[in-house]
Amino acid sequence: MATLTSQEILNATVSMGVSKANQCWIARAANTLLAGMYIAIGGFLAIRIGLALPWEQWGGMSKLIFGAVFPLGLMLVVLCGADLFTGSCMTLTTAQAKQKISFGQTVFTLATSWLGNFAGALFVAFFIAYLSGLIFESAGGTMPWATAVVNLANAKCSLGFTEALLRGIGCNWLVWQDRGSLVPDDGFRCLGHGALHCQYVFHSARNPDRNRSPLHRISRSREGRST
Repeated sequence: MATLTSQEILNATVSMGVSKANQCWIARAANTLLAGMYIAIGGFLAIRIGLALPWEQWGGMSKLIFGAVFPLGLMLVVLCGADLFTGSCMTLTTAQAKQKISFGQTVFTLATSWLGNFAGALFVAFFIAYLSGLIFESAGGTMPWATAVVNLANAKCSLGFTEALLRGIGCNWLVWQDRGSLVPDDGFRCLGHGALHCQYVFHSARNPDRNRSPLHRISRSREGRST
């Protein structure tokens, strides 16, 4: 298998950045929406499989399983050529540093990429996870997936600014350490589970107070009716 030199990798990155900056608005909207949806689907599947496992019985295996499943979203992004904000940060800034695109193009494309990813992740969270009732399915008299989402969102929203910033930087750095391979490395995903990925955070219910969380209130009321 042929490998690229450092200069060839740099040239390819610049070309990708130029291509993203010059996309038509229809292609940009479709690619950014799909990327957000793919990441949210990967995150939701990881929650369904990994986060509902009790820590007392599974210990760190729950995070390992989470890390092994979550890359589905990244694989879909890579294989389908979607536009993820994480990748745009690298390609666009590199192209701008090489003066192939303007600063205005860089900022505008990054902003539209972020917004498109946000909208795509919200679509999955609301229509696939929430309205479909998948997040509220019960097991053993409880709703483990709804509880897991609330706990995950509360944990992320309780972070201080410095903690959230450093984890966000670490998460995106780890993502790009293994984007060169077709199948992302599960070890990176497991380590990055404690970090923050913006589209994945979009997918989680966002409220730092567990007792006032809308998802928590709904899940509690449904638990009461089921019992």
